[in-house]
Amino acid sequence: MSQKEFASVLDCDILTKKQIVFMMKYYGGGGLESSLPFMYSPRQPGYHRIYRFTEVSPPDMPNGSWHYTSGNADALNLTVSKAITLHGVQHFGSESGEYTVSVEVKDVANSGFSLVKLTGTYSSEKDETNGSYGFDVMFDHPVCLEQGKTYEIVSLIKGPLSWSVTNGKESDEVQGIQFSFISSGSSKNGTNVKTGQFPSFIFSTK
Repeated sequence: MSQKEFASVLDCDILTKKQIVFMMKYYGGGGLESSLPFMYSPRQPGYHRIYRFTEVSPPDMPNGSWHYTSGNADALNLTVSKAITLHGVQHFGSESGEYTVSVEVKDVANSGFSLVKLTGTYSSEKDETNGSYGFDVMFDHPVCLEQGKTYEIVSLIKGPLSWSVTNGKESDEVQGIQFSFISSGSSKNGTNVKTGQFPSFIFSTK
């Protein structure tokens, strides 16, 4: 945790006065008589990813690039065989590309009720798993997806041409959970089960 991140939690009454003194001495380089009473190693949140494709295409491939039309959303429906917590969604990008994205997760059965919505600007990074470029949109408040219910992920994206899914899967299994992908009627920019955006979903199990 950086000093800036530490300062942001001071008003939450999480730490005791003694613990705060320890941390202030640590960040100030005042020299501690003993080691900090906290773990030094970063926490491993235990996230998993479900990739929904077998093939992807870069922007310079004929008919392989993905472009964005103002006001036209990319969308996809998702169901799971066991309850999970959805922490974020990966989007495709391009090398050195910057994108402004508004992502929303909706409960289809509940009249499209919005469970979470997040807007931000993101820079693409290389995904060492498959060599494509993209970025993760991580929710401030993770979403609980229930078994058997249909959820819709909708994204409005602004930015340069990006990579795209060219051979999407209708279903796959990770961590003993069956994920099923379904084309969405809200998708006006071309994303469907076989092609388009949403290369992976970031989740944890209960």
